[in-house]
Amino acid sequence: MKKVAVDTKIKTTNNDVPEDRIKKFNKEFKVATLMDDLKFRLVCESKGVIEEILRVVLKDNKLVVIEAIKQETEDMPIFHGVILDCRCRLKTKELVDIEVQVALDDDPVRRMRYNEAMLTIKNSPKKKRFKYKDIPNVILIMFCQFDLFKKGKAIYEIDRVVNGIKVKSDNGVREIYVNTTAKTSDKKLQSLFKIMTTIAEIDSKTFPKLSQKKIEVNDLYLGGDKNMAGLDLMMYKDGVKDGKQEGREEGRQELMIKLYKDNMVSKEYASNELHISIDEFIRLVK
Repeated sequence: MKKVAVDTKIKTTNNDVPEDRIKKFNKEFKVATLMDDLKFRLVCESKGVIEEILRVVLKDNKLVVIEAIKQETEDMPIFHGVILDCRCRLKTKELVDIEVQVALDDDPVRRMRYNEAMLTIKNSPKKKRFKYKDIPNVILIMFCQFDLFKKGKAIYEIDRVVNGIKVKSDNGVREIYVNTTAKTSDKKLQSLFKIMTTIAEIDSKTFPKLSQKKIEVNDLYLGGDKNMAGLDLMMYKDGVKDGKQEGREEGRQELMIKLYKDNMVSKEYASNELHISIDEFIRLVK
């Protein structure tokens, strides 16, 4: 395994965090793999990393990512807010959403449908002479640490086929589920699975940018700007679970506002936790 030098000097941003919570967060972050959404989001800030992943999953060595779209809460008046794990735009103008899912929870297929609807509407032309042919093509990919369809395949792609005549109906959406538990003869794909599902595994020859970024993220320690929001959310959830919410109501409001601004929670989640309406929460933010 090739050793890659990294810089782990990160400035502390918050000196008021209890030491036991810092230790707990560091412990959990240290043993997390890239199938943990917080770690995966940090890795996918680099368009070069996303490009390496997509070239293998989509089997296109010429695929080019032109933009790694900054993580943000996707919310509109008609939508439940959601934060996508990784979003980018390709040279072909296609929008790509990559999600990671450790356990079979709720309904992954409907979650993908929801993400697609939200991406399509938000990125469609805003003009009077609207034409449906101008809505964006979207590629949805979910890395699953389980076999969703229980057929042992590494990659499942959903096809829209007209029943009875096997004619494909292309609506501009590709929906792909990647089974990281599968054994495959595709060496690049198998290597990617190991990188995604283990703590230390890298492959600097096949995935140089992904490997470098994984090492950098693994070596982060608490105090960096990118980890503080994750710690705040963990502390809040621990406080709710243990029944030990401390401080005044204003303190809870300040924490929810901070988490919202750090794109860790949606406005719906924050307002629900504070037991106020969404409009009231937005007024607090402003």
